Amino acid sequence: MDCKIILKKPTILAILVVLAIILLLIVVFFCRRPVVLVTDRAFNVLYGEKRSQYKQFSLSLCLFRRIKTVAIDEKASPDLVAQGALSLSLRPFAVFFPYRYKEAAMRYLKARSGFPVVILAGRKAQENNYESENNSQDSTMIPAASSGLLLWINTDSETDLYRAGTLAGIFTRHNKQNQEIALFHEDLNSEEIASFVTGLEGHQWDDFPIYSPELSEKDLSCAVILENFSFNEEKKADSLIFFTWMDPVLAPWKTLAIFDDSPWTQISPALDCLKKGRQSVLVPSEIVFFKRDKTRNSVYNEINKLKILKKKVENADN
Repeated sequence: MDCKIILKKPTILAILVVLAIILLLIVVFFCRRPVVLVTDRAFNVLYGEKRSQYKQFSLSLCLFRRIKTVAIDEKASPDLVAQGALSLSLRPFAVFFPYRYKEAAMRYLKARSGFPVVILAGRKAQENNYESENNSQDSTMIPAASSGLLLWINTDSETDLYRAGTLAGIFTRHNKQNQEIALFHEDLNSEEIASFVTGLEGHQWDDFPIYSPELSEKDLSCAVILENFSFNEEKKADSLIFFTWMDPVLAPWKTLAIFDDSPWTQISPALDCLKKGRQSVLVPSEIVFFKRDKTRNSVYNEINKLKILKKKVENADN
């Protein structure tokens, strides 16, 4: 005897409603104003082509808004870069330019005012020529998204360095061989270095870290390397912390963590700040952790127990 499955009218109606909702969501998704990001081929190679595609897809879903990108030739003129961004959308929700294309951002803003244009400046200080047009005496003031003026997004270096110091301090307490920590950099200010030291001191680390490249031949427990510093992988260090956009699959085996302040990690928090009309925008890096041996497992178990892994605001009276 053949068994026949008969769909009742309520079931058919429920399926049609679900399909209608899905179709409506798809229509709304594609009708919403997109976010535009200017990149280049060099960045895509360093960050990873597949990784970029995954980030674009996942971020579009999370924001429920398309992320459109244009890969510019590194030698393209500011006019061509601006034109590439202009060609992606007539009514963008926001347009993001890396710091190296700040001139193109200004030309885009002049050609299509009324839309938020964002410079992802990383650790670069805001420049006088790009301050907001409200003639504010405070150079850190950034106009709200609705004004359509140029916005300047910086990496929160002090928070990042506090967290890097925390990680280095925890790892070194678990490391029984070497007890030296080095911070390799070229242009950190005193406040940023103090944040790194504070992160170390918060985890029972009393020795002062090494900064001078001349001392880098010593055996190290942990080397913290900022992106502009040329580090020789052959130097002996039991663990590495990189501030870089590099694809994690390319990282050396000794890597403990990567601090990533690439455009892909800053778009979402930057948009949150824009929606709230924030004026001063500092965005910490996203930390990519590596687990590759038992020592690192102990480190991460301790890190997971920390309720807050961010810069502590110390009371002046303490």
